[in-house]
Amino acid sequence: MNIFDIVLGIILVFAFIRGMKKGLFVTLASLIGLVLGVIAAIYFSEYAAEYIYNWFNWSEQTSNIVARVVTFIAVVVVINWAGKFLTKLADFAFLGIFNKLLGGVFNVLIIAFIISVVFMFFNQWNTSSYIISEEKTKDSILYEPMIALAPMVLPDLKETVEDIEFPEELIDQVKEKTEDKINEKIDSLQLN
Repeated sequence: MNIFDIVLGIILVFAFIRGMKKGLFVTLASLIGLVLGVIAAIYFSEYAAEYIYNWFNWSEQTSNIVARVVTFIAVVVVINWAGKFLTKLADFAFLGIFNKLLGGVFNVLIIAFIISVVFMFFNQWNTSSYIISEEKTKDSILYEPMIALAPMVLPDLKETVEDIEFPEELIDQVKEKTEDKINEKIDSLQLN
């Protein structure tokens, strides 16, 4: 166990607490919205990409990326509205502690899935070493299960992430800015 595991653990504990506050229905709608949003972004974003490409005259690559993001967000928002509606209906029934506990569990799953997808992107673009060293990932208890979660839930997601090519310039800029920020923090800590 290392600092990376502690940070992930804290994030997951906060996710559980937040899920308990929201309850099962809203949290379940969030989970369903997340999964359906990713599926829609994978399989149906080409329609939005074509529209974006024609409307804004952006490059095909930029249009595809924006289309995936827009499709994902649209599906998540619609499903979350449905979850809030069901919660209002369920307020008439007494669900008590089960609603809260199951909401916590589902929220942990959602946050773990999001972290898993983020790690997939970082690993695909070889940027993960700027966030967490390879040594820390090997020593981590939570990294391997976390990175395996998204491909386990959505096997096609791994192929889709591998197919997305971000411009090397963008990746280099992100790496450079990350290094600059890290060096600034280190310098400010050394001065104190």
